[in-house]
Amino acid sequence: LDRDRRAIIHRSDIEHQVSCMWAKALDQKPQWANRYYQLLSEGSACDVRQASFYMSDQQTAGLVAREFFRQHGNDAFPLINTAAADMLRKFSNDLKKEVVLCNQTLLDILMKSGQVPTADSLLHKHRENTKVKISIAELKDDQKQVLEHAANLIRIVEPTFSLTYVDIIETEEMNIGSTGRRIEIPSWMLERDAVVGLHAEASDHPFFVEANLALGILPRIQSDRRMRGDLRNIIMIAALSAQAHEKAEPFCRTMHERGLDMEQLGWWKEREKQLHEEARLSQSSIKDMEEAHRLKLIELTGIKDKLEKKLDEKNSTHDEVRRELEKHFQKLLDGKKSQFKTTMDSAIADNGKLAVEN
Repeated sequence: LDRDRRAIIHRSDIEHQVSCMWAKALDQKPQWANRYYQLLSEGSACDVRQASFYMSDQQTAGLVAREFFRQHGNDAFPLINTAAADMLRKFSNDLKKEVVLCNQTLLDILMKSGQVPTADSLLHKHRENTKVKISIAELKDDQKQVLEHAANLIRIVEPTFSLTYVDIIETEEMNIGSTGRRIEIPSWMLERDAVVGLHAEASDHPFFVEANLALGILPRIQSDRRMRGDLRNIIMIAALSAQAHEKAEPFCRTMHERGLDMEQLGWWKEREKQLHEEARLSQSSIKDMEEAHRLKLIELTGIKDKLEKKLDEKNSTHDEVRRELEKHFQKLLDGKKSQFKTTMDSAIADNGKLAVEN
């Protein structure tokens, strides 16, 4: 074998051939999964260097995944062995995962198995589960001003925009997100110190936070207007330039004249009304689901009772058949015993006659 390896001119040829052989062998002999996993986890053997290229079958890759969880436990999660320290801490501390560092080949095969989610999807799911909505009323005045200024900037290019569909979220997300029609803004994006801390070069621009928020919200707006993102930005800059040269009314004059009294904010009342309606619909949906589940449970219970009755009938029939067979074979056995006894008695009698005659 070593002679054959040395005879190969290109080392990659033998790597591809042996990797292909292993993939086919594992498909036919799943019991070799343990040994194959050891080769993959070591990562140095040329036998598996091209393994991910040939491991195209999800079922075969699943053997590797099952071996991974068998050795490391159900809470184990594979990460590339070059992962940053903060990534390792997040999976270990926040997601409560047992991190297992893997080489790229092993990680690729585990991903192909369909049994291991990607790191990004798991982090996103964790953020979705841990985010908390913050009431508009709980915001500080300077945060409300940032939100209102950003809304007024957006209305320069989207006049119908309303904060009714905006939620402030306590989350670690770095970008503005959305769920259906609702726009979700991370609360830190309303904090001047937090935003400027990420963009120190913008510290001298007083409206940078508002502009950053407005430009982050614009792509999330479901608008009927067919307008490119860069064109909307140009229109916004043009409108602000006109205001700077006193050729247009300041975009935020109405806001300052009205003030930030929550009772005077029409969009806030409408937003609360919509949230209450969504909560009512959710409760109604939950009740409908509970009723559907109750009816389904009754249906399944009925099916279970019928199956148990059929099973009891089959068992009863089997018992009757067993008893009949026992009686039948007992009768045959008794007949054989009687026949054997008769034969033996006859043989003994014949032997007795022979003995007397002799």
